[in-house]
Amino acid sequence: MYICANRTNWIGGFQTNRKEEAVRDINSIEPCQCDEDEIDLRELLKVIKKRKSIIITTVILFLVLAVIYIFVSKPMYQAKATLEIGYQIVKPKTGKVSVKYFDGAERIKHYIDVKYDTSGKYRKKGTKAFLKEVDVPRKTKQFVSFIAYGLDNKLAESKLKEALNDILSQHKLYLNSAIEKTKESIDSKKRDIQYDSKVLLPQLENKLNILKTVNIKKIDTQINLIKEGNLKKIDEKIKFLNNITIPALKEKIAKSSLEIKKKLNAIKNIQKGVNSIEQAHPALAAIDTMQAANLQNDIDRLNMRIIDLQLQIKQINKQTIPDLEKQKQRILEQTIPNLEAQKEKLLKETIPSVAGSIKRLVEITIPTLKTEISLLEMSINPPYLVGTHIVGKIYTHDYPVKPKKKLIVVVAIITGIIFGIFLAFFLEFIGKEED
Repeated sequence: MYICANRTNWIGGFQTNRKEEAVRDINSIEPCQCDEDEIDLRELLKVIKKRKSIIITTVILFLVLAVIYIFVSKPMYQAKATLEIGYQIVKPKTGKVSVKYFDGAERIKHYIDVKYDTSGKYRKKGTKAFLKEVDVPRKTKQFVSFIAYGLDNKLAESKLKEALNDILSQHKLYLNSAIEKTKESIDSKKRDIQYDSKVLLPQLENKLNILKTVNIKKIDTQINLIKEGNLKKIDEKIKFLNNITIPALKEKIAKSSLEIKKKLNAIKNIQKGVNSIEQAHPALAAIDTMQAANLQNDIDRLNMRIIDLQLQIKQINKQTIPDLEKQKQRILEQTIPNLEAQKEKLLKETIPSVAGSIKRLVEITIPTLKTEISLLEMSINPPYLVGTHIVGKIYTHDYPVKPKKKLIVVVAIITGIIFGIFLAFFLEFIGKEED
């Protein structure tokens, strides 16, 4: 007998807030008869014991079927391998080192699944070896696992190698491309070193030598030539004009003036003679007059010459000598300072700049290129550049992995027991119904 305890005391269809109304009255619980049937385990055990022959027969039947399946099924051998995707450690312009993989693990999985039909959807019957599974381990980017089955280890391993070699051949192109690009960069830098050391450096050294031994010397020679040549010539010319040319012109003026005086005195004497003989000898007077006229013409010519000589002296004093002095001043204030400025620029800027270029080339540029070449040569070797490869080796077993005999036997026994018990109860139920 079971007690029903699903009724409570309610007043007015709702619970009151008073304490005594909230407490259930145990006396209000009434005994009731449940409709559920009681399951007696002893009865079940009796049925199992009674029908044990059926259960044993069922188990034996399932076991026989399992053994038949085991012997009929073709044994399948398994080959397993894990592929590690190749990578290259790169350093972009940002300067942050990163790992660049040749391929993506998920892309490889999808490619192999489609090409080698791992699902078996289009697999022909009687296939001796096939690729069964491609898996990407969790939380990894560079590993891919392959599993292949075959009628023997060699067939399974051969099929597995076919898929692995497919990926390896693709990734070998990536590896060779990376190596080729790096080698091209190395060759380019070696050519730069060759050019810098064999061409550019000698050019700079030659230029520096020319600047020191030729250009500086040339400027000094020009300055000396100007000082010893042009300036000296100008001074000598001014001195010649002041000491020789002008005095000579003045002397000519003095001689001309003296000659004019003589001619004037001669004219006066002629005029006196003419006045005294003009009436007595008119012809002689006319000849003397003509002679006086000639003397006057000579005086006019001499005056013109004196004027011309004075103009020459004036031009020398007002133009020629000042022009020479200006030319000398220009040489002293412009030409020579410009040459000295060029020399100063060569000494303080050009020569140090070329020397600095030589120093940078020898101490920085060429050593930097050599360091870069060394780093590039390291970058195409492990661990900076690693090709796609099989981790460890291809694993196989000396025994077939399918069918799994022990598992099949265990499953057959358990299934036989369950089905046998079910069959025993079913028969018992049918027997009671017939009674």
